[in-house]
Amino acid sequence: MSERVKATFNYQKRIRELMQSANIDSYYQLGRMCEVQTSVVSRWLKKGTEVSQGHVENICRVFGITLAEFYSENITERRGDGNDKRLRLLWKRLTPEIKKHMLSYGEFCEKNYKELESDKQN
Repeated sequence: MSERVKATFNYQKRIRELMQSANIDSYYQLGRMCEVQTSVVSRWLKKGTEVSQGHVENICRVFGITLAEFYSENITERRGDGNDKRLRLLWKRLTPEIKKHMLSYGEFCEKNYKELESDKQN
């Protein structure tokens, strides 16, 4: 990304959008997820401090988005909806055992949905 574009990019707005889409309501929570101190998050969101490229990459990893999606001004260019992002965030915090159960439950739901749809057509 060019320096000119970076200087005009609204980091505060974008990070707040991501927080809202993932139901994150505290600087502490975001800081913990991004492995930065709460004071760093506060500088981003209160003072409008430019976010370093390394921190942007970390934010993207946490929210399951690409750099292009982070910097996109056009919301339609971003993939998924808030629920997709929330699920990706939740998934990252689950233990391997819980992930196994969640996958089994998802497969169960998918199978039963297909059977219900098949029954409706018959």
